[in-house]
Amino acid sequence: SPSWSRQFPPVVSGKIAIYASGTGDYAPQGSEKPWTFGGAPVKPADGHDVMSFIYSNDNPYYPTNHHPRVWAWDLDTGKVVWEKDFSDQGRGGNDCGICILDGKLYYSVFFGYDAEQRARRGQPVGNNGLTVCIEPKSGKILWQTNDYYVTAKCTLSARDGRLYIGGYNKADAGTEDRFVWCLDANTGKLVWKSDAVTSALNVVSVGEKFIFSNALRGKGNIFDRNTGKVSYSILTNYACCRFTLSEPYVLGANMDMIDLSQEGKLVSTGPDASASARW
Repeated sequence: SPSWSRQFPPVVSGKIAIYASGTGDYAPQGSEKPWTFGGAPVKPADGHDVMSFIYSNDNPYYPTNHHPRVWAWDLDTGKVVWEKDFSDQGRGGNDCGICILDGKLYYSVFFGYDAEQRARRGQPVGNNGLTVCIEPKSGKILWQTNDYYVTAKCTLSARDGRLYIGGYNKADAGTEDRFVWCLDANTGKLVWKSDAVTSALNVVSVGEKFIFSNALRGKGNIFDRNTGKVSYSILTNYACCRFTLSEPYVLGANMDMIDLSQEGKLVSTGPDASASARW
């Protein structure tokens, strides 16, 4: 499927290549507002659910026929080794992420935050998301949780026995807050929940000393690695920007180099590419 699974590339473990996304019905325009990027929804003649090729990140629920899937291929032959369909857990799939840590695959997916809306539509209501630990070679599930999961427009990251999960959406309809969750990679148990943030986009960057996440048109945040408390924030006002972490610096949009050891001091920036500068 298209759209926001673009946050991550395929991952490789040994001789196995793995990717995650979703399957369902797609069209240039979705059949309901959450499944469009703009303009009026277009309902098919038979009334079934359709998602547009690019859709809003504000996803209270997903189409009935939208399945979250993970595939594994043999690197030498290109043949599918195993495939997982997690639609028994919920509907969704595009807003997901994968990573590898210590020979294990981690997958996280968002099913939307509005359980009541799903109930009215006859969809699974129990879970708003899912995070799973999988043995890459066999596809065996080692643990799974429905308590912590990416909340759209973010993949998950891992380091030193821990997983880090963020996102753009609220996790459920009962709150407007967003959080970064840190999990024990061996058990899926919560290590800490961060202070509330406006969002945590694309990926939570984890180094030896610093943990950083960007927010959509808001503050970038640096988290205490032991507690999840926000140590300080950077009023960057970036949009959907990616950052490269090379401690103590993050390199962002317009080649902005930010020093995390100096509470987000801007060390340097790229050339002014505006029309006025060119002329």
